[in-house]
Amino acid sequence: MIFCYYIIDPMIDWIITKFKNEFIVYKFKYLKKIHIIDYMDYKVYENVFDDDFINYILNNLDESRYRDGRVGAGGRVNLNQKNRKDLFIQETALLSKIDDKIYSNLYKEIKENFSDIKYRERWKAGKYIGEANGFYNVHRDDSDETAFRSTSMIIALSDPDDYEGGELCFDSFDFSTKLKKGSVVVFKSSIFHHVNPVTSGTRVVLISFFFDETGKEIKNKITGLRDFTPYKPILSSMSLEYDDYVDESRVESVMTKIVGDVDYSDNGSKHAWSDKDDYLYEDNGGDVLLVTFAGMGWKQSIPTFIFYNFLKQYTNIDKLFLRDINCRYYMSGLKNSTMSLEETVSLIKEKIAHKKYKKIIGLGCSAGGFAAILYGELLKFDKVLAFAPQTVINKKKDELIGDKYNAPNTCRWLRDKKPDDEMYQKSLDLINYRPFHSSIDIHYSINGNNGIDKKHALYLEDSKCKIIEHPGNDHMIALSLRNNGKLKEIIEKEIFLESNIESNIELEISAM
Repeated sequence: MIFCYYIIDPMIDWIITKFKNEFIVYKFKYLKKIHIIDYMDYKVYENVFDDDFINYILNNLDESRYRDGRVGAGGRVNLNQKNRKDLFIQETALLSKIDDKIYSNLYKEIKENFSDIKYRERWKAGKYIGEANGFYNVHRDDSDETAFRSTSMIIALSDPDDYEGGELCFDSFDFSTKLKKGSVVVFKSSIFHHVNPVTSGTRVVLISFFFDETGKEIKNKITGLRDFTPYKPILSSMSLEYDDYVDESRVESVMTKIVGDVDYSDNGSKHAWSDKDDYLYEDNGGDVLLVTFAGMGWKQSIPTFIFYNFLKQYTNIDKLFLRDINCRYYMSGLKNSTMSLEETVSLIKEKIAHKKYKKIIGLGCSAGGFAAILYGELLKFDKVLAFAPQTVINKKKDELIGDKYNAPNTCRWLRDKKPDDEMYQKSLDLINYRPFHSSIDIHYSINGNNGIDKKHALYLEDSKCKIIEHPGNDHMIALSLRNNGKLKEIIEKEIFLESNIESNIELEISAM
């Protein structure tokens, strides 16, 4: 079916036709069309900026102000994670020209298909230089202190023939592209993406991040910021309505706080293990054992032992850290220690038999959360804390949950292995272990992975499997809980539950 509707531009009328999943926008004044490549979580809008406008932007950028791009809330320069030169645009006139172009052309379209973009971070130019092999490793734009972001935008100011390499890749969708000059790509800030190294020439882009009234509230909670004026687009072609509340006693300038794209893929320090270690056991003389299962970590990097540094504060409990370096949900053995699910069960069983523990607690995130629940059942853990876990990785993951985010190729590969192995096939679907032996708590963000994390949790909900919902859209919910202090409360409640019960009994006896 083809339908038409109008977008009113200050200078011209547009007419848009849609056929299936492709839009064509006809611009009467220039008899030019904008082609929109439409996908569920991202869209590419071609021919939005013409050459004259791009030249105007480039001619008004002060080349001497480019600096090494930064990552993380502390504004770190980490050339192992991102090698890009950034320039934050300060000139009001230039910001206004860019805002007018984007909002008059795309505001209604983006609001309908992504989110309201009433607020935007200051535009910046990013330059990937071939001589420096400019690149940006896998990251997402809404982690931790930037959880308020909902929509991201990249505008191509270079022709793809001006450089080699430099493809923009969306890792969850096996999609990569070299954007045409003047194209705009809009995508959900929660999507993992990266930019391949530029091997020659220079790739220049404009970048910004957007949020709505809900995002404004989230940012207020994170930073205490009250005055959002610097985040409002400077528009002469249209006006937006805002529900403003400004506490004059807490107004502060946001411009001094801009630190760049935030990701945490480079966090960490040197550890007392090698890249070949599948596990690390700590005997701290405790009678409680915490068994942690790492998730898959960052693409093309070895998963680290989850929360190793965070758990250092607990010196009176024993810890067994595990990771699946092959990133196969702990279903096909640990790379340097075991060859199968059964052998991994035996290895962990041997380690936890080191002493008689009063309580064994499993902990895992994402794929590690799947493993924590699985091995918790196979080895009869007392408690399992799972953060945004996948709970089924056979065909139901696609057909029932609709999960295309979490390692789809790996899950297809795993489900086709060992079709006649009863235990293996049973373990692909955690619901097969009902009634559960362990007491399971699943924590997830309400919009994590666009609601898929919630579907995984609901799928497994049971009298012995409690699901706990948190606000936000962060798949890495454990990191968010760590940063707001709630993870500490969750873990300590389980670690010290037994001793608290014993203390209460002693108090009751002494009071008799």
